[in-house]
Amino acid sequence: MSSLQIEPLSIPGSAPNEVKELIAKFVGVMFWNKKTFFAPVAKGLRIEEVSLVHDLGCPARKRTVWRHTYSVEVTKDMCNSRGFMHDGCTALLIDNLTSMMILVLHLHAVSVNLSINFMGKAKVGTSLFIVTTGVVMGDDLHVLRAELYDRSTGEMLYSTNHTKALPSGGPRIDDVFTLNSEEEVRKSMPNSPRLIVEDPSMIGGNAPAEVKQKIFDSLTGWSQEGIFGAHITRTLSLQNIDVDKLGKKMKPVIVGEIGVSQAMTNGWGAMHGGCGSFLIAQMTQLLTIVYDGPWVASTFSCTFHAPAMRGMTIRLVSTPISIGRRIMNLQCETYDSKSGRLLQTAVLTALRDSDQARL
Repeated sequence: MSSLQIEPLSIPGSAPNEVKELIAKFVGVMFWNKKTFFAPVAKGLRIEEVSLVHDLGCPARKRTVWRHTYSVEVTKDMCNSRGFMHDGCTALLIDNLTSMMILVLHLHAVSVNLSINFMGKAKVGTSLFIVTTGVVMGDDLHVLRAELYDRSTGEMLYSTNHTKALPSGGPRIDDVFTLNSEEEVRKSMPNSPRLIVEDPSMIGGNAPAEVKQKIFDSLTGWSQEGIFGAHITRTLSLQNIDVDKLGKKMKPVIVGEIGVSQAMTNGWGAMHGGCGSFLIAQMTQLLTIVYDGPWVASTFSCTFHAPAMRGMTIRLVSTPISIGRRIMNLQCETYDSKSGRLLQTAVLTALRDSDQARL
C-alpha cells in the first residue's frame, strides 16, 4: 500500500499524532501528481515508523533524536538504462526523506550540502529499508543522516549526510499546502517534451563529430520511456562539447541548458534539490562516455549556493578534474544562464565498474 493511502494514526512509532498527520499530509501533497519528477518513487513509498528515540551513540544518554524509517521497492522507472537505481533517484529519495524531519519544526529549510556514499547497487525488485536521523536540529542549521539498506540481505547500499538551513524570510512549511495546485502542474508540463537539439551537428564546440554523436546518442537513450527522469532528460539541450588534450588524455567539457518547469520544482517554486542532483548526475555521466567504461558513482557531494526558480533557464557545465585507469573525479557547476549566478557546485568520484573496482 502506498504511503499516500496510509492513515496517519496507523503509522507506528512514538511521535505525537500531530507529527504523523503532518508528515502524511506533506507526502500526499508533494507526491500526488504522476507527472512530477518524484512520481516513480512516491507510488511505492511506505512510512514504517516515526519516533523520538534516545541517541545511544551519545555520552549524554538523555539526548533524543528524531528517527524515521521508510521502505520502497525499486521499480524499473526508478532505474537507469542498466537496470540499477539511478543516482539521481537515490539523491531524490534522500533529499525528500531527510527533509521531512524538519516538519516537526513547522519550518521550511533549504539544502546547503548533500553528500552521498555509494557502496552497492539497488536493482529492480530490491526492497530498500531507509533510516533517517536528525543528527542536529538547531535554530538555524540542521544536519540529517540517512542510510539505505537492502532489506533482504541487510547490506548498506547508500549512506548520506544532508545539511539544511533556514532561509531568511522564507515560507513556513504550512504554506506548501497552498502553493502546489494541480492546475499549475498540468499547465506547466510540455505537451510533447523533446530534446531541443535534435541533431548532434548542431552542437557547438571543437569535439570531433564522432564524440558529439556518441554523447548525443547516450543522452537520447536516457530519454526513452521507462528510464528514471526521462521526461526531464528530453528537455535537456546539449549546447557545446569541447575536447582538450592533457598529455595523452582527452579532457571533455560539456555544456547543457534546461528550463526549470513546475514538474522539476518543490512546493515553493524552486528546483527540487533531488532534481538538481539528477541533472548533475546526467551531465557527469556524459563525461564518462568519452572513456572506456562503464563507470559507477562512488561518492557525490553537492553544494547549493542559490535556488533555481521555476521559469529560469539554467546552464550546466561538466568537466573532469582527474582521470585515472580505475578512478576519475568529475565536476559540474550550475548557473543561471541569464545572470551568470552560480547555483550549484558538485563533485562526483566514479569507479570503473568491475569486480575489482569495489569499495
